[in-house]
Amino acid sequence: SGRLREAAVALEPGESSGITVVGVGPGTEEHVSAAAWQAIKRAHVVVGGARHLDHFAPAQAERIVIGSDMDAVEVAVRGQLHRRVVVVASGDPSCYGILATLSRRFPEVALQVVPGISSFQLALARLGLSWGAVRFASAHGRGIDEVLAAVCEHPRVLALTDHSHSPQALAAGLLEAGINGRMTVLERLGYSDENVVEGDLSEIADGRFDSLSVVL
Repeated sequence: SGRLREAAVALEPGESSGITVVGVGPGTEEHVSAAAWQAIKRAHVVVGGARHLDHFAPAQAERIVIGSDMDAVEVAVRGQLHRRVVVVASGDPSCYGILATLSRRFPEVALQVVPGISSFQLALARLGLSWGAVRFASAHGRGIDEVLAAVCEHPRVLALTDHSHSPQALAAGLLEAGINGRMTVLERLGYSDENVVEGDLSEIADGRFDSLSVVL
């Protein structure tokens, strides 16, 4: 099609190949920086989750969806390195994000990073806490062991959750480990239906919360 022919543009003479990794914050346009928009708009190929591609990828850009098969994603991206490749990622790609994965899979490729607002930053802003007041951890794609260890070492832990390790599952896991206390769940930060709930771990364990959450 005309759009695909338009998108099939190579790098300009003298332009270095590489991958630009762009953080789009929580996923709403008002939290995306001007530098991020500029990089995305110049992309020939945009790589990311289906939700981010639908929201941010320019119409003329080719798309590569990141799914569970990262080997297939790597092969597809390697076939496009002669063009401007932009990977869009939630939050900040350096903060428990995709940057570490890309560094492992493309050690020979120059990675340019455009930082974004992380969910940790938004959570701290909502809670009125400074970076030094908390320990950071994540249960996103890695189980709860890291969170358990952090809770045992620090009175305040800010942690990411996911579908398998939701806020209620994390609260239940803490209780099973003999840990008691309170949890604040910050759901869908930055979206119009953002919600903050605080309660005892037992109350949170009995609740139902969006997996797109940060917990304190």
